[in-house]
Amino acid sequence: MNDFGVRFYPIPRICPIPRNVVSLIGGCTGGCPTFVLYLNGRELVVQAPANPVGFGTIDDFDKDHPFWDWLVAERDAKVYAHYLEIIQTLLSQVEFGKTNWAYLTYSNRKGPGGGYQLTQRHRPIPRPKCPPWGKFIYESEIEYTVFGLAGDRRGIWDGKEVDVMVGWDESHMDDVDRAMMGYRLLEGMDLTYEFYGHLIGPDGEIKGIVSEAAWGRMITPDDFTRVYRAVARIQRRGLLYRGCLTNRFMIANGKVRVLELPVVDAKNFANRPELERLAELWHWNELSQLFHEIKNIGPYGNYRIPFHRFTTSYEDLECLPFPPSPERPLGGIMLYPDFFNHFQVDPWPEYADIWDLGKGKKGVVPYQKSKISPSDSILYIGTGEIPSSRSSPDDEDRPLPVSRLHRSQRRLISLPYNSRSRRRIYSSDDSSSSGHSDDIGLYIDSS
Repeated sequence: MNDFGVRFYPIPRICPIPRNVVSLIGGCTGGCPTFVLYLNGRELVVQAPANPVGFGTIDDFDKDHPFWDWLVAERDAKVYAHYLEIIQTLLSQVEFGKTNWAYLTYSNRKGPGGGYQLTQRHRPIPRPKCPPWGKFIYESEIEYTVFGLAGDRRGIWDGKEVDVMVGWDESHMDDVDRAMMGYRLLEGMDLTYEFYGHLIGPDGEIKGIVSEAAWGRMITPDDFTRVYRAVARIQRRGLLYRGCLTNRFMIANGKVRVLELPVVDAKNFANRPELERLAELWHWNELSQLFHEIKNIGPYGNYRIPFHRFTTSYEDLECLPFPPSPERPLGGIMLYPDFFNHFQVDPWPEYADIWDLGKGKKGVVPYQKSKISPSDSILYIGTGEIPSSRSSPDDEDRPLPVSRLHRSQRRLISLPYNSRSRRRIYSSDDSSSSGHSDDIGLYIDSS
């Protein structure tokens, strides 16, 4: 049986990212790449051009090539790594807390960015359409301690362990909006973890939701009946749950909990024949396939891996010194994920020169990184279980003891592709089976 080396980690009580350390906690490849930077509780999204100077475009690839998708994904990853190097050299210009967005532009001027510069601007993020109904929780009240993806976090609020969905851009704010509606649609059904409130950003606007941290265990073949009954209840309410095949369920104290609130769909509430038709696909066919996979392949089926926030730990944080500057003579640290171990690109000459300032020589930037090892006093080191102070009435609710998944981006999906696909939300008239789009959400742990 294959468990893909997945291991669940407890939620630390304190953020493992040191003070005054710039970390990369998320972003997206492809199109105009984005980088979500984090420093001392403040965030900044950097958006880069689609095509770096000298890299060419995806139009350079023959679309009839049998591995065209792989070539594009490989290029996107290298472009992302290249831009990360550039942003790294410009960190001394960034004012965290001044704006929520910055644009990387090319001006062909000499400087630390090899002709690139950062321009900070405020970018309005749309408000959720779903009316708020719960408590307002200000982001400053939360200690983020786990960064799965930029919009998928865990932490501590009011002494409680929480899961936090953050709408850091338009797409992720749409996820937040649909998750809010999902909570409302499932109210009173005892199928979700407790909703604590709406996340309020520095500008006073809703930017996410805060809920009880998911706890319990993933489903097993023995949960066939209880999961079917839970999904049948959802359907009887006139709803679809499009998170079946992706294994978005947990069992807590013998009760089914659904994990992916944005994919609760009420579009066919009044059209029961259409609801029945779509339910045959999204509910019963997918559940049959999921339990077949779990029984014959392993606890995570055919790579139905849990959310990143469940399997992320401080061990996934790596650091890279960024070049010194007159303003910061001792330099600093920038965290970045294992993903870039697989896409090392030759640095452009200006970048190498910056590293050799004061050394009297020129050379290539070394790809040497040092591990950040927070003291055990601020972390709960994992035991293979999802921790909980709640008592479990029987063995069935104890978390699965599984080994750790090495957080390499290439391991997160089936090769030869090197990017994580996001679950596609289908329209009500879409009758195709569950799938993934090319909207890439890059996992950076320091998404």
